[in-house]
Amino acid sequence: MVDELLRDGRWHGGLWTPEVEAQCDIRSFAELCQFISKNVPLYVQVLETGTTFHTDPVGYDTYSTPNLLKWIVNPARGLLSSLDLEFYPQTLQVLKAMDVPWERRLQYHYGDSVNSIADMYGTVEDHRKFDVVHLDSAEDVGGHMMNEFYALEALLAPQHYLMIDDIHNPASGKYKMLVPWLQNMAEYDCMQVPTAMGTFLAARGLPLPRKT
Repeated sequence: MVDELLRDGRWHGGLWTPEVEAQCDIRSFAELCQFISKNVPLYVQVLETGTTFHTDPVGYDTYSTPNLLKWIVNPARGLLSSLDLEFYPQTLQVLKAMDVPWERRLQYHYGDSVNSIADMYGTVEDHRKFDVVHLDSAEDVGGHMMNEFYALEALLAPQHYLMIDDIHNPASGKYKMLVPWLQNMAEYDCMQVPTAMGTFLAARGLPLPRKT
């Protein structure tokens, strides 16, 4: 499947191209979250794999945890489930520095993300399935992220957004199995968003950002 997508030009192997930049006006993860916030329900349920642990102010508009909370979760009185191998004190440092409230809006799950997602199966009520998912976890050739998606399928709302990070990062390969897979699924509309390291956005039943 991956080879076929590469041959017919539907996927550029994660490399930035001018055509990617021309697709929409969004240039940061914060701006992408602002767009998504317009299309999610009240009490939105959000899941991320890979908690923010950087604290450099230069990257404030690129960090997932604070921007998911600030733009999507908090305005809709929702919940962010953040999955990682361990707790990072830096996460709370950057939330405080960015003045982003997290009490009652952020729930940590520690350990392997695939196991954590599997533990949620059957515990998330139908009206509390995940509306937005951001995948940015183990750095490998893509198998781990693919397994995260398999574990998540039963927990996704009928209409939802999937975001995959680092697709324009030449040092990353974690997206290389899941991205072509999603592009080949008829129920998803997909695009590359030229954020700092590139974000792949897949939408099921929801709009994608476009150039204004």
